[in-house]
Amino acid sequence: MPYQKSASKFFEMFARLEYEMCLKGIARIDERNLLISADWNHLFKNTSDANAEQVIAFIEQFSDIAINDHPQQLFFNEGVNEFEWKLPESDLINFHNFSRLSKKDQFNRITLALRRVRNNLFHGSKMKDPSQWTNERLDQCFPILEELFTLVNNAKYKQPRKILDQK
Repeated sequence: MPYQKSASKFFEMFARLEYEMCLKGIARIDERNLLISADWNHLFKNTSDANAEQVIAFIEQFSDIAINDHPQQLFFNEGVNEFEWKLPESDLINFHNFSRLSKKDQFNRITLALRRVRNNLFHGSKMKDPSQWTNERLDQCFPILEELFTLVNNAKYKQPRKILDQK
């Protein structure tokens, strides 16, 4: 695996970021199962409350990964009975209109791209086509992770959301 060092660094940074999110209360708590997890859906609100200008600068700096170089997702094509990498249709629609999206939606598209890199690297690399995994692709994620650390560290602590017991 030629990208092993970059992958290790990526996983370490990603895990540390999610841990920091939990410490800041940007998390969901499942009291029934005694679980806490990073709450990516509330990351924008918690960070933009603390520093809206920094969040806007983040969007402007990293929008390219959400528009031009968005990671693909692994799908099963039943017609040919095999897996293939492609962009989900919802991504194609949103990326062509990226500049028209709200700042919150733009921010969420960038963090979605980052999470997709993590998911594809962890789950998708089990497939035979690692062609989209290069040191360059992973290296472009490091500045995004670093900036997210800054945004999370500047956020004010909030009480984590509790997941309601669903019966």
